[in-house]
Amino acid sequence: MTHLKIQLLANFRLILDGRPYAKVNTRRLQTLLTYLLLQRKAPQPRRHIAFLFWPDSTEKQALSNLRTLHARLRRKLESPDVFLRADRQTIQWLPDAPFTLDVDEFEVALSTATTATDWQTAVGLYQGPLLPGWYEEWLESERERLQQLFLKAGKTLIQLLEEKRNYGDTIQIAHKLLRHDPLDEGIYRHLMRLQALNGAKAEALRTYHICASLLSKELGVPPDKRTRDLYEQLLHAGSGPAPAPISNQETAVAPLVGREDELSELKRTCETMRRGGTRLVLISGEPGIGKSRLAAELLQWAQRGGIDTATTRSYEVEGELAY
Repeated sequence: MTHLKIQLLANFRLILDGRPYAKVNTRRLQTLLTYLLLQRKAPQPRRHIAFLFWPDSTEKQALSNLRTLHARLRRKLESPDVFLRADRQTIQWLPDAPFTLDVDEFEVALSTATTATDWQTAVGLYQGPLLPGWYEEWLESERERLQQLFLKAGKTLIQLLEEKRNYGDTIQIAHKLLRHDPLDEGIYRHLMRLQALNGAKAEALRTYHICASLLSKELGVPPDKRTRDLYEQLLHAGSGPAPAPISNQETAVAPLVGREDELSELKRTCETMRRGGTRLVLISGEPGIGKSRLAAELLQWAQRGGIDTATTRSYEVEGELAY
């Protein structure tokens, strides 16, 4: 059976049974096909499509234009009855037809992602914005929705890779996010920290200046305080990879063993806090199991990431309350 592979991310492309298929070669035909694909879950009223495509025409003329365009699309498709169903009131791209759609593959990958590898696969499926340069209102809203899904997935992937200290791949992901949203200041801060952690302090400082220049040029505003503070930490830090020197005297030098799950949970809590709000975490357990060591490891990680930290401690005294 004929199989149609459809690409809408980055550009419009059809591949029929493994070969490029160029018969749907006009913008109007491609736009109608795209609309039916994105709305394939339900039959679409002809009146609604006609109004979207020809808003300045009379209803009679718009419906006539749609009949002509639909007929042309059927002639351009191989086995049109396999893909399209139409009656006097509606038109539908059949959701169970033999086709694959890159938009659908991207969203399915996002909905099933659980591991860093899954998220990396999902992010890799996003080849670019939905049909850039097409300015139909219904298309722009869908383009923005998909881009926001991509950016959110990319930030999740950055967090997972950073926890594994895989700074090289994480930096590549941050650069990819900035190519799609060059004014996202939060991503610049991620990238600056990652570059510093990877031993590239000069690159981290350069990233700040790129960010500041773009914000000034495009929005007429300076970087916000968090970005400026991180820049100052990097500027005055030593030549090592950390964005800020680690000064906690209670930091143990022995490697952390057997607490990876707990440490990951603490890091996720810190990242949630970084995005807004407050959190309180209690580390409890029997004496000697490594509570202080776990806390010290978290402080090291937070300080390397440019997070302000403070520590204090209490000592056992006489009375009903030990600490």
